[in-house]
Amino acid sequence: MRRILCCLLIAGCLYLAVTLLPGRSADLTAAYYLRRYEPVFITVWHVDTFEGGVNSRGGWLKARAAEYEKKNRGVYLLVSVLDPDTARARLNAGERPTLLSAGPGFLTKSEAAELIPSEDGNAAGAAQDVRAAPYAVGAYFLYRREEAEEPVTLRQIAELLPSLPVKRGKKTIPALVTAQRLLPENERISVRARSQDAYALFAADGAAALLGTQRDWFRLRSREIAFSAVPLVDESGRLLTDLIQYLYRFGGDERAAGFIAYLTDRETQKKLTGIGLMSPSTDASPLYDGGLGTAERILKEHGVSPREIFS
Repeated sequence: MRRILCCLLIAGCLYLAVTLLPGRSADLTAAYYLRRYEPVFITVWHVDTFEGGVNSRGGWLKARAAEYEKKNRGVYLLVSVLDPDTARARLNAGERPTLLSAGPGFLTKSEAAELIPSEDGNAAGAAQDVRAAPYAVGAYFLYRREEAEEPVTLRQIAELLPSLPVKRGKKTIPALVTAQRLLPENERISVRARSQDAYALFAADGAAALLGTQRDWFRLRSREIAFSAVPLVDESGRLLTDLIQYLYRFGGDERAAGFIAYLTDRETQKKLTGIGLMSPSTDASPLYDGGLGTAERILKEHGVSPREIFS
């Protein structure tokens, strides 16, 4: 009832503006009210292109969209969670969302050329070559049954092969192969992963180590399996990862840009703890929840930060 009364009140104001004010003043006044209260629809596609942490990234994004709608009357975000094949087919057909949430390398060069540069984030580092807004980060870890050591590099991992299982799968990027794309071509290591079910093998005590992602931290803790973990870093000691969720903007006005700003705001970034991923822009470590611990704590213990790859 209250919403109906508000709509009637707005309609009355528009009527008075058009009928009582002469000439151009009436036109300008009516345009102002129409502009202010006309619904704005922002289409958002979310695509999982790499393994996450816990819970649903798509669900998390929908919850943030609902918060933004409450703060911005008349703005509606239509969030669709698509699998990579469906999103790719729709992009190939020429369809474009206002905003796209996806990992690095998902867009073609020609599609990336259509993007509107973001003021709220710059995809620094080797993981991406177009401007976008990173809003969530994952990491690779070497899991072992023994005590944790120093952070591990690709070269050190190569020495563990062929006994080291590496995770594979449609949404689980083979860690070694993917991570090596971040290295200069002349520094890449030629290795071949053997196990397609590396996590299950490690969990069953059938492997001495596992090269996995932040999700394995939560899986192993939930099963009360004793393990140690060290992050994958480059030769300079910086975190080596391409597990980054970006928000790309194809169109829309300042309200679409406003959602990017909201998503990368410090208070919003703190809520990433609910999906077990890390912030590329702020340290939200005091607010970790769920009782499982977090992958970022391991990074901090080894003096590594996901934020350094964007600085």
